[in-house]
Amino acid sequence: QEIEGNILEEFEKIFFCNLFYLHKTEEKIVKTLYDKDKAVLFFQKDNRSWSVLEKLAKDFSCKIKPETDSKTNYNLNIYSGFDTHSQICIVREILKEINDMDKTLIVLPDVNSLIPLLSEITQVVGDFNVSIGYPVNRTSLYSIFALIFEAQNTKKNDKYYTKDYLKVLSHPLIKNLTLSANHLRDNPDKSRDDGCLRQPISDDAAITRVLVHKIEEIVTGIEESVISGNLFLRLTDIENSKDVYEITTQTLLKMGIEITHQELKKIVKELHWLLFYSWEKIEDFSSFLASLDAFLEILVKKSFMSNYPLNLLVADKIFYISSELKTAAFNKEFFSKEEVFRIFMDNLDNQRISFSGSPLKGLQVLGLFESRALNFENVIILDVNERVLPSLNIYEPLIPREVMVGLGLDRKELEDEIQRYHFMRLLGGAKNVYLIYDAGIEKEKSRFIEELIWERQKESKSADVVTIPKAAFTIKIQPPKQEINKTKEMIEFFKNRTYSASSLNTYLNCPLRFYYQYVLGLEEKEDLLEEPEAQDIGTFIHELLEEAFKPFIAKRPVIDNIFRTYFNQLLEQKFEQTFAQKMKSDSFLLKEIVSLRMKNFLQKEEERKIEKIVSLEEEDSSDISLDCGTFKFKYRIDRIDKISDDSLLVIDYKTGSTDLKPSSFDKIESKGFSRQIMKKTIKSFQLPLYYYFVGKKYHNYIINAAFYNLKNSTLTTFLKKEDLLQKYRIISVFTKGLNAIFQELLDLNRNFTADEENLNYCAGCPFFYLCR
Repeated sequence: QEIEGNILEEFEKIFFCNLFYLHKTEEKIVKTLYDKDKAVLFFQKDNRSWSVLEKLAKDFSCKIKPETDSKTNYNLNIYSGFDTHSQICIVREILKEINDMDKTLIVLPDVNSLIPLLSEITQVVGDFNVSIGYPVNRTSLYSIFALIFEAQNTKKNDKYYTKDYLKVLSHPLIKNLTLSANHLRDNPDKSRDDGCLRQPISDDAAITRVLVHKIEEIVTGIEESVISGNLFLRLTDIENSKDVYEITTQTLLKMGIEITHQELKKIVKELHWLLFYSWEKIEDFSSFLASLDAFLEILVKKSFMSNYPLNLLVADKIFYISSELKTAAFNKEFFSKEEVFRIFMDNLDNQRISFSGSPLKGLQVLGLFESRALNFENVIILDVNERVLPSLNIYEPLIPREVMVGLGLDRKELEDEIQRYHFMRLLGGAKNVYLIYDAGIEKEKSRFIEELIWERQKESKSADVVTIPKAAFTIKIQPPKQEINKTKEMIEFFKNRTYSASSLNTYLNCPLRFYYQYVLGLEEKEDLLEEPEAQDIGTFIHELLEEAFKPFIAKRPVIDNIFRTYFNQLLEQKFEQTFAQKMKSDSFLLKEIVSLRMKNFLQKEEERKIEKIVSLEEEDSSDISLDCGTFKFKYRIDRIDKISDDSLLVIDYKTGSTDLKPSSFDKIESKGFSRQIMKKTIKSFQLPLYYYFVGKKYHNYIINAAFYNLKNSTLTTFLKKEDLLQKYRIISVFTKGLNAIFQELLDLNRNFTADEENLNYCAGCPFFYLCR
């Protein structure tokens, strides 16, 4: 509106440099000054190759082209990586070959590569300058807000989803707070008169850290308590748990820190106020900002956030956003809590923090648009992939695209050409160009690379003009630990320990796993908050069947409508007690599957000819005498049935994969008794051992054993009908197998070795990485 008047008279000439795309306002200002002969316009490239420049040449009634045509002649090098870190390693190797870092530029179209890049290039460069905005959403301070808001979103009534509760509490900025306990109010969840703590017990963050870890151990079931294993929990249950304070004080006492239960309770309440209570009743931005400012003040004063400059810059950015929102017209307008969180996080998602440095010397690290109008001899560009370069976003969240186009702000229509222009311009001024892209499965190299290759192919009339080296790391595969030496103490231990079918099967499949599991006693950490695994479901079904069929011990089981009704009610009750409290809404799927399989099981039971159930979940121990000694075994048999022909059937329920049934005893005996051979013939000692123990206890009966697969309600018997009377020969064959296993186990010169013949077995082994 003002440019037509006599303004800017104090300037004789105004230079506009590196013009490309101009929206209508810019075009009018520049053209008016140009028509008045007050402006000198500088362009790079010419209007014959770029439609944007062609339009400007027409609008300005001038020609945009160099006085002499000069062909760009730079050395083009293209590299293929397979992820961010492989690309960065390529950059490192390139930098080793460059002598003049002051004339070198690294362009990062994807700023997420910045921190890994800086970590790597400091090995090979001295001075470097970063002039690029780093996204706030890549920082730990951003993540804590995301976790707090997620905990509020998944909250049900007065209960928090346990996993989200622990994620908030375990965040490094939270669990390392140096909180106070003295003079904290007993009810920090109520009205609050200040935002900071006074008179700390100790400036050592160990108090909060140990307290948080002990809460986690109790909630996940590592330490048993009445509040362990619940999918949702009340904050007051944590605050009133004596177990939390007892194990925390014991641990702190060992560290030389004395603290009372009451003081710890005050710290727990303060944590709950900061992270949960204060965010519960947000209904506008005014209440939200009060909680935000109080929380940030605590973090700045009481956390180690100041040790990380990025977090301080983010905190400063958030304080600035807070001050803007406080003066906003909608400050006290009603918004749902979820809307407030989403608007705030969307705002943070678009924020960038700047690095301070000197652009006058050293290697330059810039974004594509930060490199405008600059020339470098050596140009290295990472992430030259589609969706990254060019990065095209056709959506405008606030203003409809039609409105933008109507106003002449059609930059998004030209975004591809704008980015292509700056890319080609930068390459045109270089001597050596290094383009690196990610050749991952779901990624493809940028159209810009394809264009460069195509132009060179046309010039040379050959398809083989550009060789693209692929990044590769030299990996030295660590072989498995071949063996662990036995000791005399181990041999004595093996002679006196109690064995089970499972332990023998473990040794049969892999002696090294036997060593880790049964000698060292290692086991996987159990987390009661994890989704139920096959073992948990198996335990549930075993307990259900034991309780349901217990009235039929020494009786014929009667599977009628009355029993089915009782069985279904018992299943419902036990499921609610076991899984419903530990799973999300998808627990009904597991319940439906279990119910269906139990329905099929009952139908199968009704068809079987059972005289009576002899025992359920029978536990006992027994000795087996072998050539190398007598060994004690323990066993637990799921069920023993007396069937219509007066024989006994030993049943082992299987809810997952069924153990392999041994081959015929003729085949076992003919193949021999080395461990490697027995893996393929005996396969599993479970049914043979059950057959032996039950036959020893009920010696007047003909015995058979079977796996009962509850997935499809099928019985897989140990012995064929014609083999049932060959009891002594069967026992003799399997005794030879046991004898071979124990002779190897007690041989001081036969060390524990990893057996990797069965890759599926290795893949499911909890000690997979220990033997490498």
